[in-house]
Amino acid sequence: MITATAVQLAKKEKEQQLIALMRTLTSQVKANEPGCTIFLYVKSKDKPLTYLVIEQYKDQAAFDFHHSTKYLNDFIPQMLTCLQQPPDVVTYEDVPTS
Repeated sequence: MITATAVQLAKKEKEQQLIALMRTLTSQVKANEPGCTIFLYVKSKDKPLTYLVIEQYKDQAAFDFHHSTKYLNDFIPQMLTCLQQPPDVVTYEDVPTS
């Protein structure tokens, strides 16, 4: 599995636009990417304007497919206009625990 997180710090005046963009992206991912096992968008209870994307993919091919989609590539520049800074993205891999 490959897991990725992205912390987004929204511009106050663009917060609703960001949420709408993320709703659309979430729908597109869930409809078109069977290799994406988790795609969540959550808002911080403690830090105003702070959002977190949590994504998990069954393998590298599914992760690569996600990054190659037209809808993601169209989404990114629109999302960036809604943020105070680029998102803080971290990618993780599974750790064997047994």
